[in-house]
Amino acid sequence: ALSQKEAMFFHETPCINCGRCVEACPMRLMPNILRRAAGERDYETCKKYHILDCFSCGTCSYICPARRHLSQYIRDAKQTIQAQEKAQKAIEKARQEAEATYLRLTNGKLDESTLSNINNFIYC
Repeated sequence: ALSQKEAMFFHETPCINCGRCVEACPMRLMPNILRRAAGERDYETCKKYHILDCFSCGTCSYICPARRHLSQYIRDAKQTIQAQEKAQKAIEKARQEAEATYLRLTNGKLDESTLSNINNFIYC
């Protein structure tokens, strides 16, 4: 068990760019960049740097001399990205189902304006 001193929560300080988190990451990710992008909610950069490959071992946070909350930010960004992807898949499935229903009801006739109406309805 941890002593009270060891269990104390530390406030993070600015990154000192030492690179220890990068060296320690077993997935060879760049936790320092992922943390910065996650903090800015720049999910495209997070994906570019393979945030979804992180398996949340926490080594980066443990090794960081600046006590950066790297794994927490990475975990939160991963959850947001996964939720967005899940929502996008649900939207696409709804669009496909709406098109299929319309085709069934109109005996296979689907014109451009109807397709546009379906997309406007699904993505509103």
